[in-house]
Order: sequence, then structure tokens, then C-alpha cells
Amino acid sequence: MISLDGKKLATLMQEKIKKGVMSFQNRYNKSPGLAIIHANDDKACKVYIENKVKTGGQVGIDTRVYSLENNDILASRIVNLINKLNSDKKTHAILLQLPLYEGLEQFEIISKIATNKDVDCFGYENVGRVFVGDYALSPCTPQGIITLLEYYNIPIAGKHAVIVGRSNIVGKPMSKLLLDKNAT
Repeated sequence: MISLDGKKLATLMQEKIKKGVMSFQNRYNKSPGLAIIHANDDKACKVYIENKVKTGGQVGIDTRVYSLENNDILASRIVNLINKLNSDKKTHAILLQLPLYEGLEQFEIISKIATNKDVDCFGYENVGRVFVGDYALSPCTPQGIITLLEYYNIPIAGKHAVIVGRSNIVGKPMSKLLLDKNAT
């Protein structure tokens, strides 16, 4: 039985990313910028965000968190922030941490993120690009799974793959990425 060590691969990927960030810094005289918008009370999300900020710092990415309290949340306020970040030259990627506070329409808000800054590939255009096979960005968790399988030389082509779950975040895009690698 093969044991897949995701932490080992993450460490190797972080070193690779760190080199890419250094190259970016040398070329553009600035660090790549990631904006994380946090609009929920979920404790697990806070941990995810802390880990993203920590890892971003370790590899040299300028990671900024915009936390919005429920009592001052309106969809228009989040959209205004997204519009500001879309035009901000220091922001190269925007991540809207899901889920959002109850009552906020996530797809309406996600659709406001510029396609080229939609790092999670949740916007309609990026989802469409993934499903037609014309994408530069791919959804993070599914791409991580593909990367892990490829790192351990686990063949995908010709294999029967079963995806449990049909979420827009993991299940559906995972099935498409596996199909792109010729799994059934």
C-alpha cells in the first residue's frame, strides 16, 4: 500500500513557490499580493486563514486579511471591497473565504472578483474555463489532489475514479480534473 505524505509534498511545493516568488520580486520589485476576505464566524475558517497567512509569509507572498464583522456586513460592502481589490495593483489574487455569513449570496459576490484574480476558481468564467479545459488557474483542493497523485506517480489515465460528494468547491471540479487526465 502506498502512503501519500501530503506534508512532505507541501514542504517541497513551498520551496518551489518561494523561488517563484523571489523571481517575481526580482522582476517586478514587489511581492505578489493575496487578499483574503473573511466574512463568517466559522472557527475552522479562522484556522484556515491563519495557516494561509503563515504560509504566505514563509514563501514571501504579501497576504492581507480583510475581516468583516456580521454587524457591519452588507453584500454591497463586500462588493465594494472586491472592486477596490480588483483595481489594486498590489493585489494579484483574491480569495473569498467560504462560507459567508447567512443571508449573503455567495455566487453573486464571487462573480464580482476579477477572473484573473479569482485564485480559488469559483467565479463563473473560471468554472466555465475549467469545464471546457481552457484554464490557467484550477481549483485549489482538486489541483492539490492531482499534484499529490502525480508526485507519487500514481497513474490516473484509464483508472475508474469515484468522487464522493458533488460540491462546487471539490467534488465537481475534481471530477473534471480527473477526466482531463483521462480517468473514467
